[in-house]
Amino acid sequence: MKENYNPARVLQDIQKAKYKKVVIPIALVLISLFLQQYIVQAKYLSVVGLLLYFYISFVVYRISRNVPPETNREVMFSPIFGIVQSIDKNKITIKKSNFDHADFRLGISREKFEIDCSVNLTILDKVSDVPGRLIGMMPGKGSLTCTLPEGFEFEVAIGTRLLAGETILAIMTEEDMVKEDEEQ
Repeated sequence: MKENYNPARVLQDIQKAKYKKVVIPIALVLISLFLQQYIVQAKYLSVVGLLLYFYISFVVYRISRNVPPETNREVMFSPIFGIVQSIDKNKITIKKSNFDHADFRLGISREKFEIDCSVNLTILDKVSDVPGRLIGMMPGKGSLTCTLPEGFEFEVAIGTRLLAGETILAIMTEEDMVKEDEEQ
């Protein structure tokens, strides 16, 4: 079941993006090894390079292997890791820190999913329609605003810690579930 929510192709694309970013720290280490013959303080350059490498590899581009909980109602999952910053009528703003995972997951089926992002958001899977599935990445710090589809009500409060693809942001109301079943 994990393959359904964490597609290998998307994980490979995220790894490729990470490899492009770690070229500079690796170059710093190699340059410092060469310069150590001439400059004693060059060893500090290698320490900086190694720290930067670990930060990029294990903090900025960290991806989790989340699997959404089973539900019998239509729900909207959190698309990113972070903390609920504000809730306004049908919009919710999630703040992500540098130390949160970089996952970007589909919160609900695509025709109902509306977001506004303040930072670098990369969508790698443009066709998936499985809520909770890894579809891209949002490395680093930023915020994301999700618009709630009609007929849903929030299940979280301001300050709630969210897990991408696992935490239920909103759930379809009973009345709208009945209406949707009658239409089908």
